[in-house]
Amino acid sequence: MFLSGAICVAAVSLELATLLLLVSKGVWRSYRLFFVYATWLFLANSAILVTFLYLPADSHTINWASRVYPALYWNIDSIDVVLRFVVVWEVFHQIFPKSSGLNKSLSKGLAIVAFALLVVACGTFLIYQNYTGPRSIHLALDRSFGVVQAFMILGTLVTARYYGVRCGRNVSGIALAF
Repeated sequence: MFLSGAICVAAVSLELATLLLLVSKGVWRSYRLFFVYATWLFLANSAILVTFLYLPADSHTINWASRVYPALYWNIDSIDVVLRFVVVWEVFHQIFPKSSGLNKSLSKGLAIVAFALLVVACGTFLIYQNYTGPRSIHLALDRSFGVVQAFMILGTLVTARYYGVRCGRNVSGIALAF
């Protein structure tokens, strides 16, 4: 219980530090989609922390507390899976800006690859019947789309490396931390 609380507090603290750094340096203007995602993470994990602290699961007096936290957690995680595509797009957009010739020549090919990866993710997600339990659909969603998002980020970085495009420190940090 203590370790879970410490992890929640650390997550919210690090996300707040990230937001403060983005705002104080004015970097949020260049990385708007990442700023939206970081804001979402901060708000979502703050809600999870408040629920964790004020609705303890071992409480015998509040019967619904044991249902609120898991529902909140898994719903937030499902939204997070979709919003992580925003980070993938941000990394691609920063490495290959619209004005670059590489964006024009690569965007169609990479879009086809991204679409194929999404089809694979949807296909693996649809076989979630192999999982048992009420939270299995969330686990299958997170697993399927997480792998696709990792391949998209890695594909973008490998393509940039192949064409000799330099990634800035911020983009490299976002991509590798993702």
